[in-house]
Amino acid sequence: AKAVDGALFDANASLRAGNVTVVNIWGTWCPPCRAELPALVRSAHKYEGKARFIGLAVQSSPADITRLVDRLHIPYDVAQIDDATADAWNASSVPDTYIVDGQGVVRWSVRGEIDEKLLDDKLAPLLSR
Repeated sequence: AKAVDGALFDANASLRAGNVTVVNIWGTWCPPCRAELPALVRSAHKYEGKARFIGLAVQSSPADITRLVDRLHIPYDVAQIDDATADAWNASSVPDTYIVDGQGVVRWSVRGEIDEKLLDDKLAPLLSR
């Protein structure tokens, strides 16, 4: 994937680095995606040092992604992905959120807008292992 700053971003390697990771696939054009981002930002701060967060933006321009990242102060890596990458995640619609264990195995996923409580309920048990 291509990071917003233009660098290449190897999500697969990141997902096998031993950390529980929350992967959120979204689009700048998607109202439910934009609505859930503040909750993801708060959760990323809450779980800093315990879980990693990654945003993968589909069908969105780098300029639009950067504007949203800056406006919402998104503290985690965000990369632009193509439709083939979204398809590889089985993300036929957005938003989609996945919790991946430190070995790269998806332990939970949901299609649609999430909130902090749902994320807490699903993330906390994986962090206590």
